[in-house]
Amino acid sequence: MRKELEAARAAATAAAQLVLDYYARLTPAEFAPANVTTDADRRAQEVIFRILAEHFPDDAFLGEERTDFTEQFRHRADRLWIVDPIDGTRGFVMKNGEFAIMIGLVEQGEARLGLVLEPVENRLTWAVRGQGCWVEQPDQMPVRCHVSQQTQLSQATLVRSRAEQKSGPHPLLPTPREIYTYSAGRKLAMVARGQADVYASLFRGFHAWDVCAGHVLILEAGGVVTDGLGRPIHYHDPSQPIVGLIAANPDLHGQALVQLRPRLLRLVEEQPKPHRGS
Repeated sequence: MRKELEAARAAATAAAQLVLDYYARLTPAEFAPANVTTDADRRAQEVIFRILAEHFPDDAFLGEERTDFTEQFRHRADRLWIVDPIDGTRGFVMKNGEFAIMIGLVEQGEARLGLVLEPVENRLTWAVRGQGCWVEQPDQMPVRCHVSQQTQLSQATLVRSRAEQKSGPHPLLPTPREIYTYSAGRKLAMVARGQADVYASLFRGFHAWDVCAGHVLILEAGGVVTDGLGRPIHYHDPSQPIVGLIAANPDLHGQALVQLRPRLLRLVEEQPKPHRGS
């Protein structure tokens, strides 16, 4: 997948230049809702898809933002590019640096390539199935990434959403240290690089663009990633929400799943059932 990786890198780099230009001129917001979006999101996605489409016009494309250009490529294909142009837009508009550009490639429902670029740090973490997970920064050689060797949840570092920081320690996962950041891509990349041991969330509304790129990073770094019920994540129907998320090395993944699955099952069962015919 050399050609695909090179195109994804070029697309992410071009989008990062645009995003950082917006970021430099941005007046920070004190608060931003979870569903915030900006013109930078839309324009960055257009840049990414235009570059990818030049190289792979027969592929399908899915992004978080709805734009006129991307609507042209909403067709079924064996290969699907899944993009979040600014993952962690709250961090972007609050100007704390906690956002990332995420590009993933799916073949026949399976994530094959993932790239997470953190523009403020100018840090790129990428992976191709069967080729390992790597992190790069300017003027440095690429370094191979591995998930942590920690085997005890009671001694692990948990990465969580910045939005959960005021709620105190995680009620279900007894870890001695927690790291907070916006952007699911950043969290997954941190676990892949071994900077955090576990990322676990009960959020029931993850989308394919929140997970796909980071999914490949975790797998190629030697970790396990499933939904919060322990089910494998596939992208045959990327419109379906992903119910919870757990990413860690195999030992910690199993321990976290034991703690989270019963709570998530109850939450799912408590969801209102749709009315017949609706």
